[in-house]
Amino acid sequence: MPKKPKVMPLGNPLAFPAGSPQGRAAARAMVEAMKPPAPTPDEADCLLICRSDAFFPGIENSQAFSRGRELWETRNPGRPFYDGPEEVAARASEYGGTQLKLARLAFHLLYGRYPEAGDVFSFEPFQTAMIAMREDSMKRFEDAWRRQMPGQPLPKRSTIDSHRYSWEQLEHLATGKKSCGTQAEYDNWKPLTLVFTETGITTQQPN
Repeated sequence: MPKKPKVMPLGNPLAFPAGSPQGRAAARAMVEAMKPPAPTPDEADCLLICRSDAFFPGIENSQAFSRGRELWETRNPGRPFYDGPEEVAARASEYGGTQLKLARLAFHLLYGRYPEAGDVFSFEPFQTAMIAMREDSMKRFEDAWRRQMPGQPLPKRSTIDSHRYSWEQLEHLATGKKSCGTQAEYDNWKPLTLVFTETGITTQQPN
């Protein structure tokens, strides 16, 4: 006697014909249901604090950092909190895309529009935009710290030149090689002028 086909629950995408609007809607609903719930305001504060340790050395010993790390690891199962060499290498292309998005955002902040192919971008205006964006993020960190660690002094900011580091990553993305592979290259670094393309970024050709 032939077996009856298994009946899929209506919320299962497999219960509908492949590619059908109902199947796509069910798949989207399933993906949304698997996402962790949005953090509460207190949780958002702690998550912000725990991802700011590069700019505020020493906050790792705070209660807010510990809570934020616990939340982050719960929301990102299987992913290490600090990326090792293998994780960095695996996400190199993703990171390059992140830097490109940052450059486009900085361009928009300065000129009121997103860059088009052929638009030229240099380090000085990029640095100006980055300083403005960093000040905003630092203000959000300080507000979160005051709420979560009342009575505790604000941590001192790091002196890391994140603006230069980000521009070096963009140069790497544009040229395929590191700008500052040695200490001498770092000390004598002169930023390249970059040009946006349809799909990414490249260097400006000399006249």
